Amino acid sequence: MAEANDSQPDAEAVQMLRDTANRLRIHSIKATSTCSSGHPMSCCSAAEILSVLFFHTMRYKQTDPEHADNDRFVLSKGHAVPVFYATWAEVGDICESDLLSLRKLHCDSEGHPTPRLSFVDVATGSLGQGLGAACGMAYTGKYFDKASYRVFCLMGDGESAEGSVWEALAFASHYSLDNVNRLGQSGTTPLEHRTEVCQNRREAFGWNSYIVDGHDVEALCQAFWQAAQAKSKPTAVIAKTFKGEKIATRKAYGMALAELGHVCERVIALDSDTKNSTFSDVFQKDHPEHFIECFIAEQNMENFEIGQAKIIGSSVNDKITVIGAGVTLHEALAGADDLSQQGISIPIINPFTVKPLDAATFISSARATGGWIITVGDHCREGGIGEAVCAAVSREPDILVHQLAVAEVPRSGKASELLDMFGISAKHIITAVKYTLMN
Repeated sequence: MAEANDSQPDAEAVQMLRDTANRLRIHSIKATSTCSSGHPMSCCSAAEILSVLFFHTMRYKQTDPEHADNDRFVLSKGHAVPVFYATWAEVGDICESDLLSLRKLHCDSEGHPTPRLSFVDVATGSLGQGLGAACGMAYTGKYFDKASYRVFCLMGDGESAEGSVWEALAFASHYSLDNVNRLGQSGTTPLEHRTEVCQNRREAFGWNSYIVDGHDVEALCQAFWQAAQAKSKPTAVIAKTFKGEKIATRKAYGMALAELGHVCERVIALDSDTKNSTFSDVFQKDHPEHFIECFIAEQNMENFEIGQAKIIGSSVNDKITVIGAGVTLHEALAGADDLSQQGISIPIINPFTVKPLDAATFISSARATGGWIITVGDHCREGGIGEAVCAAVSREPDILVHQLAVAEVPRSGKASELLDMFGISAKHIITAVKYTLMN
């Protein structure tokens, strides 16, 4: 079992933990760069925490991730999973080539952790869910298994806006789950770096709490040791961290933009609520009169009536009505372009809203196309666009609906690969249209 009971590791151990944290950063950057997606900066902010937990604090059998006596770890901020995979690569359970297969189709190193991997106990990704699962594991360990294992749950402070987090906090304190440690990272979200506010709120829910520098391995070792001594209460370690810690960011862009503003008064910067990521706030500070914050408001460019669908590309020669929304709308449009070159015309309908649903438009279009509708949804068949359309036309005896939807549990991969894998790509829409016409 890997374990350390001392609160103050020696200088050699401290340097080892720092070096490990930096390797975790490098692994995370390599993995996310290879697949051109992911959250490398969130991974970098958690590097010291994972290093201290897995190589100093937690007790687990390295060669047996599923050992009954192992301490448990739940990554509630599932999008930071590359650093979690990197940790297990450092442990020796997976090889570096597995890290570089991040988010590839048919690979188990998905963009969010799933129990397909032996060292993952809880599938996470939907923020705010991890602590509830960790509390269930801690309750089982304390009251059913009568076991000594502890449960560690790493969360981002942003997900603390979710109500489920506070329900879990109340549950843990009510049942005195002193075997659960919630590790909260405090970054620049609504509370920014006001760690004392985070602490006061958790203590109000009956938790022990400690505030630490999340990039100081010695402080983290001390905090986890203190947490292990606390009895009858769960413990929250509130770690002040920074996205992209020790990794070059886009700050060069902001600094160059600000310098450009000094040499040319005609420079105007427009931002879409990303200035804290692109560092264009450096320009804003130096040239406030030339900085325009547009916020995340692209939706203001599109006018639509709630409950009113939009028909795209209809003609008197239309054969089959196709309904899609979001990503499948674009696939449907691509399919329509291909079919038009083959002499097959189809109208594409964007419903805009599912409730209320524009049943009248669906019905009139279906009647004009021989009574056929094909729906394409990038979600399960149950409760999706297809079912909603079926319900809307259920009283029309001459209208038939064929649904294209995701029929199994999704996984990671490139968007084009996943659309093709689950049968909702332009190619599959074309096939469905031709099959319907032939039958």
